[in-house]
Amino acid sequence: MRIQSMEPLESFSCAENCRNFRTRCADAQSAWPSGLVQSSYWRILADGIELTVYDTPVTHNGPQSFVVIPFSALEIKAISFSPLWNAEILPESLHINPLLENNTIIFSVPEINNVLIETNGGTMHPLAIFRADDPSKAPDPEDESVLFFEPGIHHIRTLELKSGQTLYLSPGALIVPEQPDKLDTILEERDWAGKTNYQDFIFSNGQKNIHVFGAGMVDLTSLNWHARRSMVFTSCENISISDVIFIGAAHWTLPFFGCKNIYVDKVRMIAYRENSDGIDLVDTQYAVVKNCFLRTGDDAVSLKSMACTSQLETHDILVQRCIVWNDKVRAFGVSGESRSNIYNAVFEDCDVVQSMADWTVEVGALAIYICDAAEVHHITFRDIRIRQESNYAICCMITLDKWSKDRKAGQIHDITFDRISMPENYLIYLSGYSKINCIKKIYFDNIFTLPDLVRQTRSNIYRHLDQATYVKLHEINGEVI
Repeated sequence: MRIQSMEPLESFSCAENCRNFRTRCADAQSAWPSGLVQSSYWRILADGIELTVYDTPVTHNGPQSFVVIPFSALEIKAISFSPLWNAEILPESLHINPLLENNTIIFSVPEINNVLIETNGGTMHPLAIFRADDPSKAPDPEDESVLFFEPGIHHIRTLELKSGQTLYLSPGALIVPEQPDKLDTILEERDWAGKTNYQDFIFSNGQKNIHVFGAGMVDLTSLNWHARRSMVFTSCENISISDVIFIGAAHWTLPFFGCKNIYVDKVRMIAYRENSDGIDLVDTQYAVVKNCFLRTGDDAVSLKSMACTSQLETHDILVQRCIVWNDKVRAFGVSGESRSNIYNAVFEDCDVVQSMADWTVEVGALAIYICDAAEVHHITFRDIRIRQESNYAICCMITLDKWSKDRKAGQIHDITFDRISMPENYLIYLSGYSKINCIKKIYFDNIFTLPDLVRQTRSNIYRHLDQATYVKLHEINGEVI
């Protein structure tokens, strides 16, 4: 079914007050009615064709600018409205060396899905570039099983997806929500923050074989805090999400509760608000998350097992080739209220371009934090590159706190950190709960420090342990400590 829009994206203007727009993220809860705006910082030419660049608030040094380039684009010219004397294309693992001429950054991006530009040696108003998927893969808009959103602005209340459906968001399509009112279903009258949670924006319950794709945008910046989650799947199977760009989440962005066989590829997220978690796999099994770009106001990719779902365990998860800017909490790992077991998960070949986690102790780039009775084991972090971190590069913690539902603490064991590169000032935090509820069998192997990728010795790694309480049998480079 073809869904047309009467409002073109060209109706967007630049922010009326750049300074005001840049500092909006100082309030990590409020909505901003204007939503996306055209960029006041960048112009982009892809193979000589000018594209629209957008700005959106972020937690640190925003706004974050972004642009969607065509699938076939090769040469990019990024023209800065501010003076430039330096530019860096991230992640560094892509090995892209740009040419800088007269405030213009010129470089090629063959077969690269996501890149980030930082300028002048800092993090002010960076630019993200997202490649759209092959247009030949677009579905037939006349197919009855297809919801085909054409370019333009679409105002909708909520959207429920059913088994066998395809949701396609064309590049240039923007879906924005209407504010909830008395006609809306209430999921929770009053949550922990005192807010009413209404029906999720895009959702599916107990369905199978759903495909969501296309480099269109879902912008919830104008929605009241906690009013709706962006896109939610509950007790679903065989779900595929790719290419979609999520902006300004008012609550969790893309959670899966009690699901099986999940495939997430090239999803992009930019958000600043508290609880704007990125991809949460909750009591979910057999999931692949890859090639994503995530800058969120809470956890980026997190495994959980919470009280709000049937306790099914979370296991057999692969997170691969993702780029994360961790503004507040955690980039990758296990977090929070986890009641059933979480195991057999691999995070590999990923980049943490910035880790500015500063909320509480149990945060950082790579983290396993549990405050319920789950047993978390056989989790591997491998080939992870942490370019910058302000708190803990690695954090493993067992506790009971205000979020706990269980009366007893959990267990963490058989956790591997292999081929991890991080800044010289890195810290590691290991904290069990008791002699019984302790952290066991933590393996550190091939830990390298930047910028020279020096392999750290056992004694050097040990000196970077900020705390190691109730920890048993951990190994560094094969030696038991």
